[in-house]
Amino acid sequence: MANYYDVLKVSPKASSAEIKSAYRRLAQTSS
Repeated sequence: MANYYDVLKVSPKASSAEIKSAYRRLAQTSS
């Protein structure tokens, strides 16, 4: 089971802004 950081390709130390931007990028590519 992959963790959120692996799925979003961000560091576990990423800021919430980095995580949000990675999530939005992923959401755009999968829709």
